[in-house]
Amino acid sequence: MTLLERRRRTEQKSQWKTLYNLSPEQRAEIRLRQRGVCPGCGKSLDEVKETIDHVHDNTKRVRGILCNHCNLVIGHAYENPEVLRSLAFYLEVMGHV
Repeated sequence: MTLLERRRRTEQKSQWKTLYNLSPEQRAEIRLRQRGVCPGCGKSLDEVKETIDHVHDNTKRVRGILCNHCNLVIGHAYENPEVLRSLAFYLEVMGHV
């Protein structure tokens, strides 16, 4: 890991504490509970950019840790499970291109 990568990781950990009140121990517990993978795509969290998934309200309650891509998918779907189910159905019916 380069010096720049270590610095970014330290800044990220600081942001997690500031934004979500998430300690390194709590983060480790979430990773363990998720078996070290993104619950969306199944990729190892060691191989992707981790993003804290949280409820977008005043509580900012942490739901888990996702890869950045899966976190963006949830955001673009307005955190609405019906939108995600409809899109999954669409892909299944229309087939993969």
